[in-house]
Amino acid sequence: MTTDSQGPWWKSDVFKAALVVAIVSGIFAIIAAAIPTWSSSDDSAKAQDSKPSAAATQAPQATPSADSHSSSPRNFPTSSATPHLSVSKAPSPAPNDESTNRTAQGSDATLQYLSDLKPITDHYGSVSGSAQVGNHIYPHSVWVAEGGCPSDGPEIEYNVDSGWKTFTAWIGLNNKSDATYKVHFQVYRDDVPYGDGYTMSFYGAAKKITVPVAGKQRLKLTQTWVSGGKCNSPWNIAYTTWGDAQLSK
Repeated sequence: MTTDSQGPWWKSDVFKAALVVAIVSGIFAIIAAAIPTWSSSDDSAKAQDSKPSAAATQAPQATPSADSHSSSPRNFPTSSATPHLSVSKAPSPAPNDESTNRTAQGSDATLQYLSDLKPITDHYGSVSGSAQVGNHIYPHSVWVAEGGCPSDGPEIEYNVDSGWKTFTAWIGLNNKSDATYKVHFQVYRDDVPYGDGYTMSFYGAAKKITVPVAGKQRLKLTQTWVSGGKCNSPWNIAYTTWGDAQLSK
């Protein structure tokens, strides 16, 4: 509506005041509607920040200590299958090692040391074990103390199985003997001397002897004083030694 005196209606003060009120009311309405949304967003953010992460809330795994292993039994998986056992074979003895070929006397034996046999005759009491002659040690020896008297010397006699073929020994005076002695060594087969025997002194290396015994039943070893020493003196003795004396097939 217009009047000539007041001009167009939209220029009137009343319209302007109403327009301002409407604009202001609209602004407040927009602000009022936005405030709950902002508050809800802030609360969600705060809740998200205060909520622990999955990694943080997961219970830490305890590291087992040495005590826990000893105090708590461990459950191992079981199996009904029979376990396979691996067995290592013992190494075969070296073919030239006499100590590993050492066996008891019998049909299956290939070597027999006299030190492991019991003599049937032993007048002076022989000794078995390790003995040194010169610079060499013979671990399977038989020896007898010779007293230095001009008489028949000690005798050691053994039964011989018919399967044995050879008697071998290293003869001499061991290193504990009186150095002035000379002694005669003799081997008997079935009470018959084999050859002329051997005279040995303290000095020098042992002498290897080899005597065939196939078909024989008795083996006798004698040692007879030749010279040196002092008769019946406990300090002047010769130890006649049959080093590594052995029977073989």
